[in-house]
Amino acid sequence: MGSELASALRSTALEWRATDRRYTLEADGWRSFQPIQNQEGGDPVIVVVRLHADTAIPDSVSVLELQFVKDDVVWAPPHVSEVRREAGSSTMELVVRNGPGEWAPGDSVDVIARLRDGGATSLVRAPRFVIARVD
Repeated sequence: MGSELASALRSTALEWRATDRRYTLEADGWRSFQPIQNQEGGDPVIVVVRLHADTAIPDSVSVLELQFVKDDVVWAPPHVSEVRREAGSSTMELVVRNGPGEWAPGDSVDVIARLRDGGATSLVRAPRFVIARVD
């Protein structure tokens, strides 16, 4: 089941057009190995996901769900830690903390978001961001 779901999610479109807007995703992720705050072996993955639109993102747009795919493993965080959006901006940021601790710096991960714009929903994908290491 995991490999079938992972494969299906990896085939998600890279953009979505809805209500005269084009949406795309971008993501950056890292694990901290700084001795001041880390657990032995480093902190879990943190990911910042950016939803971009070609015009201002209205308040009616929301991210309903995020899923992350590494190899055949799909991780769906139980919640988003932070949502950053400014009125009139064409970018919304979502911060997800406490990702899989076994995912290592250098691993390649796809992120898939389920978006809602008004009454329409769709999936959009940011392919292959690489987990960075912070020392």
